[in-house]
Amino acid sequence: VLTLDGRGMDASGGWWPVSWRDGVCLSGALADAAVEAFGVETLDVGWHGESPGAAAQLVIPVCGRAWFDPDGLDAASVAAHGVPGVVCPACGVKRWRPLAFNPPPGLAGRLPPMRLRPDSSWGPIVASPEWFGDGLNSYRQILVRPDLGEFLNTASPRDFRIQSIDKAAA
Repeated sequence: VLTLDGRGMDASGGWWPVSWRDGVCLSGALADAAVEAFGVETLDVGWHGESPGAAAQLVIPVCGRAWFDPDGLDAASVAAHGVPGVVCPACGVKRWRPLAFNPPPGLAGRLPPMRLRPDSSWGPIVASPEWFGDGLNSYRQILVRPDLGEFLNTASPRDFRIQSIDKAAA
């Protein structure tokens, strides 16, 4: 169960939990509709303090062995941030500075081309095995099947936008 602070929160539509860039939450009714239409799995959202309403988090499984070439990630991270990926001495996980498929100007570097293409066995929403960011701001890249992407964008266009990975790689 994901637990969020409900103060001032509106649990309608969909949203990314603050400081959690690879989590997707939906209002209770939208989560139920996503389960029915796309077969996604969800976890209930619990609230500290006042509850703004029922909500659920989409379970996003990690798929594939490596989406990107590590040397390409290092080069992109150095180009954008001046440093390559760093291995955490405590857990042994390598993380790269923020990179994106189609970054907004000045906010992150561009990911190298994917070396592994999504497979038809992957679910409607999947996460990369690679980690990006740092500490509590760590995240994985997320891919969403187009039909689920349209559903999320319709539910909350201010939080979700659709972009093609093929277009972004061009």
